[in-house]
Amino acid sequence: MLWKEEYKIGVTNIDNQHKLLFDRLDLLLFELAKNDKEHSRAECLKAIEYIKILSVKHFADEEMFQRSIQYSGIHTHIKEHEIFTNTLLDYEKDFHSLYYRVDISKDFFAFLLSWSINHIRGSDKNILLGKQPELLPSSTKLEELFIQVLEDIFESIFFTNINISETLIYKPITTENTFSIMKFEGNCNFIAMLSFPYEMVIHMICFVLNSEITDLDATVLSTLERLSSMISNKVAVLHTNHKDLCHSLKPIVTLSRYDHNQYSFTNGLLYKIKTDFGFFELIIKELEMEVDSDSELESKLESKLES
Repeated sequence: MLWKEEYKIGVTNIDNQHKLLFDRLDLLLFELAKNDKEHSRAECLKAIEYIKILSVKHFADEEMFQRSIQYSGIHTHIKEHEIFTNTLLDYEKDFHSLYYRVDISKDFFAFLLSWSINHIRGSDKNILLGKQPELLPSSTKLEELFIQVLEDIFESIFFTNINISETLIYKPITTENTFSIMKFEGNCNFIAMLSFPYEMVIHMICFVLNSEITDLDATVLSTLERLSSMISNKVAVLHTNHKDLCHSLKPIVTLSRYDHNQYSFTNGLLYKIKTDFGFFELIIKELEMEVDSDSELESKLESKLES
């Protein structure tokens, strides 16, 4: 059962609606375990229809409650609801597409679960605390932005604090881990990597799913990818709000070893991070910004004019 009592925010109507959502996710997880492509597609479309109906009522009730207590963060909260609805509709299109693949179903479940937990434990909890989401970071340093986001996400999703044990210059990893690689572009250019031991990933996802898992299957990897997307998107938003326009590319989650030739983290900044689930590593490396020469700019301009 995915629901935990810790997800309650203390408003009975809203808590009951949250529990209905998690009950539906329980059913979807059970059906996806059958690992049948067309069955998974049908079950995901059923889940979308159910969640669309539930979310219309739930979001309206939640927003009405916020107005009743004159919650100052209501506009930001409504925007989060709109983004969720739009993402849900995007998935619906994917499931109707001729190019549908079974892994989209796993990704869809991971999105629903990670978004729901983070939203309830973060944004919804803030309503009763009278807290608005912070739009500006408490630090200007890139590495500290990551730490700030990791602290928020590990507290809200995994109920654990993180502690930085040491900072070193990174050397290529020789052991087999699970790697999540994040690339950022815009008026910034850097890469980051989260490196988790296999056992830690399984332990973390078992905690979230509230069930026993023994293998790193597609659902586990999709959930880790969604977690990585959440982290990288929040870092990009904080970086943009404070300093420069920045956006994150879709994280790449790999087992075993990552491709050192494609992503070199040598001489990057390494953080060893301790949690209740064990240690993991964060490696950050700023890249040189690519600046076009005058001749390259002229060539690009001529090409555009010709086209």
